[in-house]
Amino acid sequence: MKKLSQKIGGVGLLFAPLTALGSTSTLQNANDVISLIAKVGNWMYSGLLGLAVVFVIVAAYNFMFSGGSEENVSKAKNQLLYTLIAVAVAFLSKGIISLLETLLSN
Repeated sequence: MKKLSQKIGGVGLLFAPLTALGSTSTLQNANDVISLIAKVGNWMYSGLLGLAVVFVIVAAYNFMFSGGSEENVSKAKNQLLYTLIAVAVAFLSKGIISLLETLLSN
C-alpha cells in the first residue's frame, strides 16, 4: 500500500504546476489561450523528457544484467525503442505547440 501511495504521489507532483495554472484567472482573449497551451505543453514536454531519462537508465540496467539471455536482451531493446519513440513524440509535440502558437497569433 505504501508503494502505491508513493506512485500516486509522484504522479501527482508532475501535475502540481497545472493546478497553479487553473487558479490564475479566466481566459480573456486568444493570447491567453496561446499562453495556456504553451505553459501546459512545456510542462508536459519537460516531464516526458525527464521520464525518458529514467527509462533509458532502466533499459541500460536491463541490458547490463540480462545475463546473456536473449529474452532479457530483447526486452531491454524494446524498452529502449519505446523510450526513443516517446522522445520523438515529445519533440513533435513541441513543434505542434509552436505551430499552434503561430496559427492562433495571426
